[in-house]
Amino acid sequence: MKIVSNTVAWAALGTAKISGMAGLVLGYTPYRVLGGLLLTFAFVMVGMCVTVCLKIMKGQNVQDDSDKAVLKRMMKEGTLNRAILEVSKES
Repeated sequence: MKIVSNTVAWAALGTAKISGMAGLVLGYTPYRVLGGLLLTFAFVMVGMCVTVCLKIMKGQNVQDDSDKAVLKRMMKEGTLNRAILEVSKES
């Protein structure tokens, strides 16, 4: 899910950059309305990128909190040292 979201965010950012530049160029010509629409579209795409990135960061925060809870539980049970030794023996 994270890889797909990152790809969508990068594609939207690229589209926003292209449409923003086109909007600036068209804004200088008599087609100002079309240029304004392209700039508005670019703004919406950047907003979408920010939203996707914030959702990814929130998901990572939840994952980090669950990992911390597992480590705390393992420390209380005393199984953390055994798990570390098993991993070191495997590698």
